[in-house]
Amino acid sequence: MNTPFKKIAKTLLLLIVFYSLTYTHPGHESSPQKPAFFGGGMAMQTGYVSIENDFGTIKSFLFGLGGRLYFNVGKALRLGGAGASVKCSYEDPGLKDSYVRIGYGGITGEASIPVKAFRFSFGLLVGGASYANLHIISKGDANTFEVVSDQRSTFVLSPIATVERSLTQSLSLMLMVDYLWGPDLGDQKHLGGPKVHMGVLFNK
Repeated sequence: MNTPFKKIAKTLLLLIVFYSLTYTHPGHESSPQKPAFFGGGMAMQTGYVSIENDFGTIKSFLFGLGGRLYFNVGKALRLGGAGASVKCSYEDPGLKDSYVRIGYGGITGEASIPVKAFRFSFGLLVGGASYANLHIISKGDANTFEVVSDQRSTFVLSPIATVERSLTQSLSLMLMVDYLWGPDLGDQKHLGGPKVHMGVLFNK
């Protein structure tokens, strides 16, 4: 990723975090966020990863889009599901247009704690994932390429931690962090770093 794009991504992250911390909706100042029966939404995902393959260590930013759906069970338990597709492109090791793409999904279980207009949730995702690494070794004439393709399916686990900021009774900002692990998720079984989700939840 080029330097200007890194600066834009960091700026957007800081703006979302600042807005979620400083926005005050009438009636939310002193009362806890009421749990909705269910909710869901979409989130952008990013993270700086360190992934090993047969040619070396891939260090790059990944980006993607994911979604989640949840149901509140009582006051402190949240059950649901989540999934996403993320991709990182790299050219060291390898050549330009090499990439790692991961698609995953699963069920989630979380303990959920409201604190005024915020809601903090901690839990686990259990599911499956597909892992694909297209590594370009050389490029020839007439758009010919020498590549190595590594495609796998794997069981995955991920701890998840979420902070939500209620804007209205039916709308919240969400910031989530996870850390994917799987027995066949690349050579080292993990991405070498956490992913950050930034998105909006619609609650009912």
